[in-house]
Amino acid sequence: MQAPNTFTLPQDLLPEFGTFADELIQLTPSETVLGQGVRQLVKTKSLLDLLTKERGGSAVVGQVMGSHYSYGTIDAYSYVHALLPFFRSPRERSKESADYKALVSPEITIGESWKWTPESETKEHNDAVVRASFNALVEEKSSHAASYTLIPKLGLVLAAEGKNRVALFRKLDLPIPALVSDQDYPDAKRIRLIYLDRATFAILDDRYVQRLASPELTRIILEPYGVKVEKVWPESYPSLERIFEAFDRKAYSADSRFNDIDMQPVQYRQLADETIIPASLMDFEKGLRPSLLTIFYGFAIALMLSVITGMFWEVRLLSTITLSLAVTCYAALMLAFAPLFRCQVQQLGEDAAQRHRLDLIEKYSRNNPY
Repeated sequence: MQAPNTFTLPQDLLPEFGTFADELIQLTPSETVLGQGVRQLVKTKSLLDLLTKERGGSAVVGQVMGSHYSYGTIDAYSYVHALLPFFRSPRERSKESADYKALVSPEITIGESWKWTPESETKEHNDAVVRASFNALVEEKSSHAASYTLIPKLGLVLAAEGKNRVALFRKLDLPIPALVSDQDYPDAKRIRLIYLDRATFAILDDRYVQRLASPELTRIILEPYGVKVEKVWPESYPSLERIFEAFDRKAYSADSRFNDIDMQPVQYRQLADETIIPASLMDFEKGLRPSLLTIFYGFAIALMLSVITGMFWEVRLLSTITLSLAVTCYAALMLAFAPLFRCQVQQLGEDAAQRHRLDLIEKYSRNNPY
């Protein structure tokens, strides 16, 4: 949130910075429950970074972050993607909004000390970083300028460029001068959190679902934000089994980073699979249906024998028998293709089921019943 100039600025800055600082936007912690949740997430991030320095600690971080963590320290965007469902902001997208200059409280800023920490460097180095950071805000172009992203609805700041200095400014209790761009986030009324025994999900617009890596950390910030927390899976949604299957397929897809599932095609597929249609024996699994080739050969051989034996009076009885057999085989052929049964699409053989499924999905998508 913006606040009047309450920071104590360091000395030894460019002369023009004093007047310039009075005009800067100040991003400070909120005293609300949401603000407390933001500060708690920032502190948790620092603790997780400490754990990554040890092999056993990295294993713990992997459990907290899930697929959003590989090794080493955790970058701000991966951390937020793991904890904030439906946050869609890769680092390059922060350039879409107009940048503005601000003094940012490190209490609400998620950084990453991947290269250096205040303790790993000398006092001279740290002092130089502080001076260069403030002076960079006055200069039009500077390699020392920090570039951060603010989520205004939450009051949370993510460090893109200038991530290492966050820990230093936090230790010195100084604001971080930075170029800031705003990033939107869905309104609380659009999101639902559903806590179940098997997993915890976030739902957006009753359509998109994301499986949460760390439900309790997510709840720290989203519940005070106003997101509704539930413990029952809605009957209007696809079944949980279908959702888990969709996530299993998603894990092997190229866009698995965000871990989102669109429930609409899942719902269409479930509706199609549960649709009752007429079916023949040939529509079922191969183990349950007669061999078409066997029946055809039986029909051809029986018919041929009936014709041959019919020429001779002595074997007229055999001719009658073989003709009857041919008729029986022909009737079996007809029965194999006759739609004598009614069953769900998912009970058919894979080829027949897929054929009917695609037709029904196209029908449901046109009617848009979801």
